[in-house]
Order: sequence, then structure tokens, then C-alpha cells
Amino acid sequence: MAGLESDVKVGYETLNALIKNKAALHKFKEFIIAQGGNVDVVSNPKALPQAKIETKVICSEEGYIQKIDAAKLGYCAMRLGAGREYKGQEIDLSAGIMLKKRVGDRIEKGQRLCTIYANNEAKVKEVQSLLVDAIKIDNKQVPKTNLILGVVDHMALKLHKLINSYQKD
Repeated sequence: MAGLESDVKVGYETLNALIKNKAALHKFKEFIIAQGGNVDVVSNPKALPQAKIETKVICSEEGYIQKIDAAKLGYCAMRLGAGREYKGQEIDLSAGIMLKKRVGDRIEKGQRLCTIYANNEAKVKEVQSLLVDAIKIDNKQVPKTNLILGVVDHMALKLHKLINSYQKD
């Protein structure tokens, strides 16, 4: 997208080489330093703010993940403190939701659907049922969704087929 490579495959190979030789990691650390952040979080994620409450949301049925409502998940994360409801509201950097499954995945009754990270038990209770409601499960198998749907560059949207064709090679 930056025009450094003329071919998508060559671009991916270049990116993979930068990841392997740790040049990308060093550049990421430079970004953190430039923004006044703690570079230790790269090698020690425990240096990040940690939530006091970690609640596993367990699936009450078996089947396939049919749909995940991103708007509802975003609302839940905001209610936990991971986002703002109004301008000036403080953000809890330790709050959030970690999904364990994605659309198309099989899930069994009793398996973990997601994990809630928070510092307020009342907010955890508030979002638990909303989270379960945001994830639709049914016995019908559906195809897994692509993680990358498309690429936007200076010209236009390139269809996800470009990326998918590379990933299948």
C-alpha cells in the first residue's frame, strides 16, 4: 500500500522477513518510546494495567458461532470502562473482552465463549447477559469468516480475494 513493493506476494515476504529478523519489533518499540510509553510492555505484558476481575463467560449450548454483533460487543466493552460513554470520561486501560471463538467455530456446552476483564463487579454482571446475547449459536455449520475482508489503498478497495489467494498458497 505504501508503494514499496509492486507485488502483494513480495510485500508479504518482505513483511515476514522484517518480523523474523525483529526489525518490526524494534520499530514498534520506537513508536512506544516516541509516544512516551513504557517499552517494557512488549516483552512483559504484565507491565500493562491488569484488571482485578477476570470472569469467564461459559457457553450454555453447543453448536456453531453464527454471528457476532460487534456493536453490542463494543457497547459491553465501553460499559466495562474500555471506552468512553461521554467526552472526558476516564478509560480503564485494563478493561476489555477477549473472545475465544469467531464466526464459523464450533463450541461445546461448558466451553469458554469469552473472558471479561474489569475492575467493577456490578459492570461485569451488567454485561454478561448482553455478551451472550451478542453471540448467536446454532447447530447449522457456517463458513468461517475471513479475518481480513479487504485492503484500502490510495486507489480503492481491493477485494479480499487478493489476500485470501495469497494465504492459501
